[in-house]
Amino acid sequence: MPTAKSTVILRIVLSAAVVSVFSWAIFFYPKPENKRPKLSPEESRQLLDQSKMLLKDHKYQEALLPTQKLYQAYPDDHIYIEQMAEIYDQMHQYKDEAEYWEKYRQHAPRPIAACPQIGMAYQKEGLSKEALAAFEWCLSLDPANSDSIYNLAHALERDGQYDRAAELYQRGLQLSPNYTDLQVGLARAQIHQDKLALAEESASNVLKQSPENTDALFVLGMAYYRGGDLVKARLNLEKGVKKADEDTDFHLLLGKIAEKEKKIPEAIEHYTRAAELSPNNKEIRAQLDELKAMK
Repeated sequence: MPTAKSTVILRIVLSAAVVSVFSWAIFFYPKPENKRPKLSPEESRQLLDQSKMLLKDHKYQEALLPTQKLYQAYPDDHIYIEQMAEIYDQMHQYKDEAEYWEKYRQHAPRPIAACPQIGMAYQKEGLSKEALAAFEWCLSLDPANSDSIYNLAHALERDGQYDRAAELYQRGLQLSPNYTDLQVGLARAQIHQDKLALAEESASNVLKQSPENTDALFVLGMAYYRGGDLVKARLNLEKGVKKADEDTDFHLLLGKIAEKEKKIPEAIEHYTRAAELSPNNKEIRAQLDELKAMK
């Protein structure tokens, strides 16, 4: 039977052996190399010049490769991250764009420079929850920024959160009383809140400053339509559509008014134009086919 002393000696010998094996392994198996591509200053400059030239010529797909090489070599450099995001935006790859704006806000000295593009990228990708979170973050960085207030309020409006949107629009107008988009946004939210008289007032105030503002003309027309005054609704919408013939919403609402007034040929004309502008909208096409069958 081994003595206590011999047991201690055995443990010391085994520990030394383990240390020796570990040291040997470190010596013969060096650390894995950094897989980042190494670029010389000259190579980096050439890639940057190439990327800038391609971007200037609107060759975004071609500009992606040299920019990717720069980003892979310098993944913490906010300049290359921003350029990657902008390229993906131009390529309409909004999910990738948003991913790079997320990286940008992690590494840039001024993360707020990712605003409002980060929220808009999510919005264009149809990710409303992520867009709202991004716009919330942008506003948290500068709570008195009227643009950030508008962007969040508009995103809330699109999400159907009309009460909070209206509150934010009003808050923005306290800071910037003449901010037209805030005024029009407030009028839209008020329509959804069934505060039609207030919506008419808000839109009318915009038109006093800017009589040709098509957004205000549409919202005022919508407010009158919701209130049942088809004459005033038509008057404002017809004035607006002359300057915004490529706006589907004008033609849809004018088509609805023509239907209510039993002016079927006129309704067909507006729905036909709306279908041309929005060829993938099945509801417009169905309504148009229904009216044509009534002739």
